[in-house]
Formats: sequence, structure tokens, C-alpha cells
Amino acid sequence: MTPEKTARLGTKTIRYAVILVLLTAIAGSATYAVMSDTSIQGLTVRFYNVSRYCSNSTPAVLTFNFSQVVVYSTASLETSLTHVHFTMSADGVLFGTVNAQDSKFGPGQSVSYSLRWLVLASTLQLSQPQTQGS
Repeated sequence: MTPEKTARLGTKTIRYAVILVLLTAIAGSATYAVMSDTSIQGLTVRFYNVSRYCSNSTPAVLTFNFSQVVVYSTASLETSLTHVHFTMSADGVLFGTVNAQDSKFGPGQSVSYSLRWLVLASTLQLSQPQTQGS
């Protein structure tokens, strides 16, 4: 081989190596992005030990307790939750929003929250059941 061919071969090898490294980096980044998106899109929220009661005080206060709210993901990446808000509404009536702590959990793990909403009964416009005349 002539020195020119050897130099060209070395330059081509370096180019191919750089291209291979770049393609590997791009593929790795894309894979991580898809897995990260899946971990957030695949979140599941479960509610346990839910109760409600109305106080006898004036004004009456409705209290909704969610003793354990569990958030988990089936993805295989660590999941971070930031700016966590839980909003409760029923039949178009907004009961309120509760802010919760930011948290982080790994694959196969979960995070648990305890939530409570206090609502003045007088602020709700609840419909009364219809009774049929006899």
C-alpha cells in the first residue's frame, strides 16, 4: 500500500467511528426519551380507605378523607413527580385542589399520599332526589 492509501484508509476509519458513536448516542437518547415518556404516561393512581362525613357545626363542613393515595408506574425507569396537584370534582362541582410533595421512586416502587378536602356545605348546590307523588 502506498502512504496515500494508508492515510485515506485511516481517515475513513476515523469518520466511520465518529458516525457510529454519534448514531449510538442518538439511538440511546431516543430510547431513554421514549422510556421516560412511558413512565409518566403509564402512571396509575389508586385510592384506599376513603371516607366522608359532614359536621354538625354551623356552617356545616363536608370532609373528604383519602387515607392512602398510591401513585406507581410499571415503567423500568426511575420516576420523578414534581408540582403534584390532586383536584377533586363531582358532577361538574369543583371541591378543591390539594398540593402534595414532590417525590421520586424507582422501578416497581410507589409513593403514597394522604389527602383531605374540607368543603363548606353551604357553597355546594346539591340536587335533591326527586320523589314521585302518590
